[in-house]
Amino acid sequence: MATVFNIKNEAFAGFVFYGALVMGKTIGMSLVTGAFRKIRGSLPTPEDAKVMAPNDKEKQKKLLQPDEKVERVRKMHLPLNILNCCRYFQPRKSQ
Repeated sequence: MATVFNIKNEAFAGFVFYGALVMGKTIGMSLVTGAFRKIRGSLPTPEDAKVMAPNDKEKQKKLLQPDEKVERVRKMHLPLNILNCCRYFQPRKSQ
């Protein structure tokens, strides 16, 4: 009896390939988001701001301000956007 979890199984091979693709995209987008946060000076938590500017409350407030470009990159690797992209590329019904 052949096992289902074999790379020769077409369904399992597709699952492994697309799973790796999604994981690679998620890791890549996390790196891009981190780089954008560093470049644009927009931090996600007050704890991060305290580390970057330990004695300067004004700079901490400035670092916690959301940046439009950072948020745009951050939202690109949320699962909801992946589902929206899939829905966009579905074949449309002819009317």
